[in-house]
Amino acid sequence: MKAGRWMVRCPWPIFSPAEHLLQPRDSSCAISIVIFAAKRNHKTGESLIFTTYAEVRTYYKQTYEPSRRWTMNAYRALSLSDAIRQATDTMELTQDGPKKDKHKRYSRITLNACRDALLAKRRRLKSVAQLGFDALLNVVGDILDEAGLQQVRDLGRYDFTTKIGITFGIEPEDKVYVHRKPLRIARTMGLPIERHEGSALYVRRSAFPQDLRSMRSDSLENMLCNCGDELVGVTHQIGRYR
Repeated sequence: MKAGRWMVRCPWPIFSPAEHLLQPRDSSCAISIVIFAAKRNHKTGESLIFTTYAEVRTYYKQTYEPSRRWTMNAYRALSLSDAIRQATDTMELTQDGPKKDKHKRYSRITLNACRDALLAKRRRLKSVAQLGFDALLNVVGDILDEAGLQQVRDLGRYDFTTKIGITFGIEPEDKVYVHRKPLRIARTMGLPIERHEGSALYVRRSAFPQDLRSMRSDSLENMLCNCGDELVGVTHQIGRYR
């Protein structure tokens, strides 16, 4: 069999932006499979191939981090009351103007009830904020439970806490909270999932690959959401051909 290269689309949905490179190691019939994560450059249209976590990290920081930082700075400029109102709104603050928040899958009535419950407990939120993000997450959950809003689950509570926490200058430290796609990506990467008080799930930052551990926890969560398939592709490549 003549040595050569073939590019074929990955058959698994989770690797939608990925490709398989089928390349014989030598002139024999043996074929090795290397999984590369590919993404198209938004400006040039060319295919970007990632073979290391460091490359995915660089791509994330250049492509997604600036807009996320803009949103965080916008929340820092808000008062606690305004941050609560914005956090429970269906629209998100972005550099390009307000946009529909894809995480807000609750009715307007439910979100208004969350807003009113949190606004009524502002003093309680302030008193616990000095204890850190985990404590604030617990109290936000307690306030919603006391208001009969158990239908607002982990992702909604985490989202509210993250945005309220910005006004206090606090964020997740060594825990990367994972929900929906980030949770699926973390499991596919083989990262150990732990459970916070209640039902919130997280991965310790120290459990991530070495090239990613220097990133902030909130950035890692956002990276799992936006570059998850690329991370999975690199994981499979390194795991099989280390």
